[in-house]
Order: sequence, then structure tokens, then C-alpha cells
Amino acid sequence: MNAEAVAQRFGQARPSYELVSYGEVGLPYYKIAITAHVLEHKPITPFAEFALRAVAAGIDAPSGIGEVLGLETSVVDATLAGLVETDDLALRVGESGQEAVALTPKGQIGLESAIEIVAEEAVIEIDYDGLLRKPVTFIEHGLTPFDLKKIGVREIPPSPTRPPEIKDIDIAAVESIARVLGDRREAKRDLLAIRSIDRKRRFQIAVALVYRGHDPTDVQVAFAIDGVLSPPHEEAFSRSRFKRKLIGGDSVAPAEAVVEAVLGKSLVEAAQRAERPHAKPRLHEASPAGDVSAEAEVLPVELSSDGPAEVDVVRMLATYEHPAFLRDALSSATDRLLIVSPWVREAIVDKKFISLLEERLANGIDVFVGWGMKPLTERDVEIDADVLQEFERLANRFPFTFSHRRLGNTHAKVLICDTRFLIVTSFNWLSFKGDPNRTFRDERGTYVGAQDLIEKQFLYWSNLIRGKQNSRRQHS
Repeated sequence: MNAEAVAQRFGQARPSYELVSYGEVGLPYYKIAITAHVLEHKPITPFAEFALRAVAAGIDAPSGIGEVLGLETSVVDATLAGLVETDDLALRVGESGQEAVALTPKGQIGLESAIEIVAEEAVIEIDYDGLLRKPVTFIEHGLTPFDLKKIGVREIPPSPTRPPEIKDIDIAAVESIARVLGDRREAKRDLLAIRSIDRKRRFQIAVALVYRGHDPTDVQVAFAIDGVLSPPHEEAFSRSRFKRKLIGGDSVAPAEAVVEAVLGKSLVEAAQRAERPHAKPRLHEASPAGDVSAEAEVLPVELSSDGPAEVDVVRMLATYEHPAFLRDALSSATDRLLIVSPWVREAIVDKKFISLLEERLANGIDVFVGWGMKPLTERDVEIDADVLQEFERLANRFPFTFSHRRLGNTHAKVLICDTRFLIVTSFNWLSFKGDPNRTFRDERGTYVGAQDLIEKQFLYWSNLIRGKQNSRRQHS
């Protein structure tokens, strides 16, 4: 189950809270190789069992044991020597003065259970959760820190950050796991002492879900692993000092602040009213220009596998709805496509994304991409080098229809598809899951279906991306 599906499943899971952001993260754990002294419980060999049973029946001379079992002397001697070495048999002098063997208490137990107990040094491999601070069952598909960074997934630090030491390892918990592993190879282990440990940092992919209450400072962060919520990880993370770092402070700033800066407060208020059942705001109330007077019913959007459905006028978008609109625009735009995103990461703008973009351009569609939010004097790190190279290639191939530019002064995130819809949001269109350094903020947005507003926003942003500095500020 991907992150979008997880967010949609649990978006309404908490009464009095709304899901304002989500994204893939790496939950920390360690792969630990433990060198330990153990008592290994192993099934005894048939020869050893027969020998013990012969001795228990009163046959204590090696020659007599060989005759009963029908074995060669060399085989009997090797078997008895092994049992003496493991303290299952003891040497003694027989009644005739010849060498004999006798069962020891350990040998008696082994005979009754048909199990051999051997003291040895062993290497036990376990996984140790970095948040829960305890051994856990085997974690599949672990990623290294390098792997995590490469795919643009933010790592959750262990808490505390120091790696586990011998004193942190619960022998009983390790023994329990060792027993499970032992059952797989028909053996059991009793862990006596840990001699040393070797640790390697790893991460398992999970989906972080950020919920905000009515009070912006009331923030909860949940984690879903393989599509299942993990309350222990949520509780452990809430106690760590990294929660503030993950969400960028003590609170999650409302997304409306970003949208208001572009569309104006009145339209945002109209979008919020549209969230209430049976809301029918006037279009002139939803428009910053205030020059549209018709009335229209605001309809909800239903996401489907084919993309978002049509909608009238304006409404708020949940965070998890955004990717479907971006996919729809990339695959079905017929006239123009405009994207503004402060950051551009290869994790989003991958080969498939570039292929869809090139397909739109080959069909004669005008495409505009703007990015960047830092002053122009700072080093350009908002766009990955490989993506910028692809943009340059497309610009050379389609010089009249593809425009891209580093704006360097915008926090806005804008998507315009034809005259069908405009979305202004705090959702980072081209880096949402591709920037491991970003914080989790309120990532909701506002959908606009009024064509006059779409046209005004398109003219403003397209002129800005083309570099026409004399464009009127029409977006606020």
C-alpha cells in the first residue's frame, strides 16, 4: 500500500483532528550480530541415542554395546568418546576390571528428551528497534542511510541517538528471538552471556501521518508500517525530542496562510464554507477580483483510479488528493500545463514524469515550470542537477512551448491544467516525497474551477516564468 492510499485510509481516523500532512519516512533500527555463550539444544544422533539406551539397560562395556548395536568397534568408540566429552557418559571400571561407561545426570536427561545440550559460542543475529529500544522480529527490506537519501525519504532518528550497547540488550528478549530462530532449524538455545555486539544502522519504510487539532499546537504524529498503524512507535516518537524537528516547530502552520497570499482571504473562506454540507457560496464571494456574480453549487470531488472528477468553483483539498490531480494534468492536459513548486526533486520528476511531460510537449501543449524560493545570491539547491539537465534538454527540443525558470522568491505551489482547474496549495508538487530535509507542514490546498480566476493566475505565473518582469500582480 503506497503512502497516498495509507493517508486516504486513515485521513478521517481521529475525531477532532484533521490529517494535514503525510509522507514516507524511514523508522530506525539496527541489525545486530551478537557473539554469545549459549547452551544449544540439539537432537542427539541415532548412534548416540542407541548407545545411551544400551548403557541404561545395563550394558556398560564398549564391546557389549558394539555387539548389541551391530556396529564396528571404531564407530562405537567414536560415539562413546563423544558422549564422554559432552558429559553424557562417565568412564568407570567395570566388575571384571575392564573399562566401562555409566550414564551421568546430564546423559539421563538427554536420553529422556532425546536432546543433546551443548555449551558453545554462537553468533545470533537480531533486529533492534531504534525507537522502541528493544529486539524485534526480523524486518524485511531494510534500507541503509544511503539508500534512504537516494530515494528522498526522510529518516527518523533513533531515540536516544546513541547506538545500543551490551548493557541495553535484554538477554531474555534476545533468548526468546533465538528460540524462534532455533525452532526453524530444529534446535533451541539458552543464552548465558553476551560477549560482544556488532551493529549496522538500517531503516524500514513507514508512512508518517501528521494530524492537527483545533489548536495549531496540538499535533499528533502516527506511523503506519505495511499499511497498519503502530501505536508503540507513535508513543515512543511523541516522547522523543525530534517531533518538533519533524514538523518544523511547536505547531503546524495552517495551509490557508500560503493559499491566502496567492488567492486572497475571501476565496479561502469560500473554500472552507464549501467543506460544509449544502454550502452554496456566491462566485463573487469566492473571487479576489469580485467581478463574477453568478451562483453555482459547490460539488465534492471523488477520487477514482482514473483521476479526479470535475468540480464547480472552489473547495479545499485534502493532502492525499493532490497526487491524483498532478497525474491527471500530466496525462490529459490538452492546451496548457503550469507547475510552480519551490523544490524540484528527482524522486518526483523521474523518468516517467519526464516522459509524460515530453509527450505533452510533443502534442503541442504549452508547459511552464517555475521553482525556487531562496534569494538569487544563494547557491541553487532547490532543483536536482539531473532534473535541471532534463529541463534544458526539453527547452532545446521545444523552444516555443516549454518554459522553465528559477523564480527564487516564491513559497507558492501552483498547478494549472488547461482551463479546467487551478490548485493553489502548500503541497510541494515536485518534491513532496523527494526532499528528505523538508519538515512536515500543513499540505492542504484550494481547488478553483472558475475560469476567470484560472486565466488571471495563468497569465501572472506564465509571464513570471517567461521572465516578463512587467506583468501585473494579479494573484492577490
